[in-house]
Amino acid sequence: MEVKFFTNSNRILDLSKQKVSVQESNSKVNDKMFSKFMFPFEIYMDEEFINSFGDFDSYETFGLDSKIEGFLLFENYLHEGRLIIESIEGKYLTGQIDFGFEELPNWSKKLSELSLEQFDVSDIHIYAKEICGKKYPQTNFNFPRIYTSKYSPDDKMWDAFNGYYNDLDVGGFEMVRNEVDSAGNIFNKNIIHPCVHFLYLLRKCFQDANLILKGDVLIDSMFENAWVFSGTEYFNKVSQFQNSRNLTVNDYEGYENVTLYLQGGPAILPRYTYRETISLAFNDQIFINGKFHAKVRGQTMLKFVIQINGNNIWQHEKFYSSYEDVTVPFSLNLNVNNVSLAFVIVGFVIGFNEGYNVLEYQLKSKSIVSNTSSQSDDAEVENPNKIDLKRAVPDMTVGEFVNIIRNWFNYEFFIKENVISMNRIGDKEPNNIKNFEVSEIKSPKRNLLQKRSYVLKNTDLEDFKLNSIYFDKDGVTINKEENDNTTVIEINGYPLPVEKRKELSPLTASVKKDSSSVLALVFYNGLDNSGQNNAIAKPQATFPDLFYSNWEKWLRQRVNGSEFNWKFQIPADDLEVKISDYIKCYNNIHIITGWTKDLNEGTYEIDITTETVY
Repeated sequence: MEVKFFTNSNRILDLSKQKVSVQESNSKVNDKMFSKFMFPFEIYMDEEFINSFGDFDSYETFGLDSKIEGFLLFENYLHEGRLIIESIEGKYLTGQIDFGFEELPNWSKKLSELSLEQFDVSDIHIYAKEICGKKYPQTNFNFPRIYTSKYSPDDKMWDAFNGYYNDLDVGGFEMVRNEVDSAGNIFNKNIIHPCVHFLYLLRKCFQDANLILKGDVLIDSMFENAWVFSGTEYFNKVSQFQNSRNLTVNDYEGYENVTLYLQGGPAILPRYTYRETISLAFNDQIFINGKFHAKVRGQTMLKFVIQINGNNIWQHEKFYSSYEDVTVPFSLNLNVNNVSLAFVIVGFVIGFNEGYNVLEYQLKSKSIVSNTSSQSDDAEVENPNKIDLKRAVPDMTVGEFVNIIRNWFNYEFFIKENVISMNRIGDKEPNNIKNFEVSEIKSPKRNLLQKRSYVLKNTDLEDFKLNSIYFDKDGVTINKEENDNTTVIEINGYPLPVEKRKELSPLTASVKKDSSSVLALVFYNGLDNSGQNNAIAKPQATFPDLFYSNWEKWLRQRVNGSEFNWKFQIPADDLEVKISDYIKCYNNIHIITGWTKDLNEGTYEIDITTETVY
């Protein structure tokens, strides 16, 4: 049997005459997927090798690649692979080849790197409400109401927040809007956060690798109304432009002496000008609140003015017949676009020794959106008019996502050509069982598995306890601790429980772990009878219900069966069994849990471990 490694630059390493050893593990009995790997082998570095791969023999050679990507021809199949140079001693080189990555498509790609939907909408508050009335596959994402304690009402930014993502208004007409009032005060009431449908996300994991998803997973009622809550910060924080200023009576810009004809005759008196100018280099709505204040001589004119680009937009101009202490408040709400704003006072002002303020104001913008998030403790939450599902998925890889599904719902997957099938393990009687009696030896080693036990448990949550399952030959115990013989299957995910978190609030989903790296499923079936977007409970996704539907049959086989281990030899070209196959031998149906295959001159010596399952 030919064993050759082809680099991406068309260099060839022929290992056909080498003794190689390959180890594989069956994903059915592991809580993680593994690639195959070839145990280290030793080769002699002849001139052909040095010319192709570099002079690893030389002490003076630097910068040679010790990890080389390519393809491995093995068992008449071309696998993606990686040659790893481990050590050199004299003319001999020790290396290893990892391969089988094509069985783990997109495994290391982040979910946020998948080709998920991104598009603009005219008004997210109305659009999200319309989506709430739809189900998958009418929509690939939705907006169920979800409670969170992540944002404390004790923080200034969140003092108006009701505690809910996707909070519909009482009439069910649109999502509650965040507001900025006429004084520029911010009221962050709602966070609009899309939840991607479970099956849409799972399909995308494989579509991006040009694979078609099929199998039980597509018709499993568990997932028909399952949506993924990411825990990521989907909204934008946008900071206000803020400016406040006090201008005192002594801060005048200038004055001119003016001849006035008063009751006592002509007099030359100073007329003062005050000016405060601000450049507003943005396009936004602004709120200005403040007051002008001046003590003026009698029989004189006083003018207070607010200008934009030199044009008066607000003014107070009045003749005062006698001395007066004048205060004039102002409150303006304006739309501006790269303008110069000025406050101007012109008048015969007195009282300089008192040092009083002639101008006090506070200016705030509604929002100034920039490429960087605001760190202000009084920022506005902007729910953008955009759907960007890349920002609405957990911070995990495709491999982590698929492993959570396997460990949670007891699924396996296998690939044939461009189809990936995901099916429940142990749910059906196995078909296409391979006869493997040719491998039998007289006295295989047997271990009875009655001491084996399993614990199934979800990730630890905050102030909330989900049931775990302990299972052994004596049956099920809820929330029992594991022992030395226990295999623990940990699920980095949980279903959001449905709770009534406030006295006048509805029953809906509640976040129990503030994390973006956990798979949180929220179950939602569209608008309820009152027209609200409340989530629903799904006890079938938690233990013990989930154990009896998805795990019991499979684990019962594994604690009541026997483990077999034996070694045998077989011509490499005659080995027609894959590690994922069910096999028949020793008058039982077995699964192969793992094997090591040593290939030498066209013959395999195989060290195999199996378990009886039927």
